[in-house]
Amino acid sequence: AKHAREWVQRQARDALQRAAARLALDPGWSSFGGDAALDAMAAEVSDVAVRAHPIFGEQDPPVPDGEVDKAARDVVEAWSLAKAVVSRLIATEAEKLQAELPAAQDLLPQIMASVRQGGVEVNAAAGQAIQEWSEERLTARRRDALVSSALSEALSKRRLRLPDAATRKIRAALLAAVARGDHLEAAVAAALDEAEARQVRRRGSQTGWGPSAN
Repeated sequence: AKHAREWVQRQARDALQRAAARLALDPGWSSFGGDAALDAMAAEVSDVAVRAHPIFGEQDPPVPDGEVDKAARDVVEAWSLAKAVVSRLIATEAEKLQAELPAAQDLLPQIMASVRQGGVEVNAAAGQAIQEWSEERLTARRRDALVSSALSEALSKRRLRLPDAATRKIRAALLAAVARGDHLEAAVAAALDEAEARQVRRRGSQTGWGPSAN
C-alpha cells in the first residue's frame, strides 16, 4: 500500500509539471505560492486518482496517465482562476484601504485550503485571508514599536552605547523572544547584560587586562 501511495504521489506531481508546461507556468510554482501550493495541488490530484482506482496492492495501481493528466489540468486551471479572482480582490482592497497588501500567490495556498477543505467561496476565503494578514501585520507593528521603545529606554538607563549592527541584532532577538511569549523586560535585561559583558571582555583583550590576567 505504501508503494502504491508513493506511486500515485509521483504520478500526481509529474502530471502537474506537464500541466504547468502546457500553460507556460513557472516550474517552481512561485506564481501559485511555491512548495506549499505544489503540495496542496498534488494532494488534490492524488485524491482523484485514489477515488478512481481505490484498489491498492503491492504492485502499481493501474491509473491511466491520461486520467491523472486531466485531473492535474483541472486543478491547475482551478488555481489559476482562483488566483485571478484573488488578484482582483487584493487590488480593490489595496486601493480602498490605501495600504500595501501581499501578492495573490502569498495567500493563495491558505485561500485554496479554505475553499477545498471548508467549502468556502473564493471571495470569502480571500477576504478572510486578507483580514488575518492585516491583523497579523498590525500586531507585528505594535510588537516592533514596543520592543524598540523598551530597548531604547533600557540602553538610556544603562548609558550603554552599542554599534548599530549590535543594536539591530539585539532588537531582532527580542522580537523573536516576544513572539515566543517571553517577558520583554527580562529579555531586554538579559540581552543587555550579555552585551555589556562582551564590551568588558573586548576592552580587556585590547588592553591586556581581563579576568585571566589576574
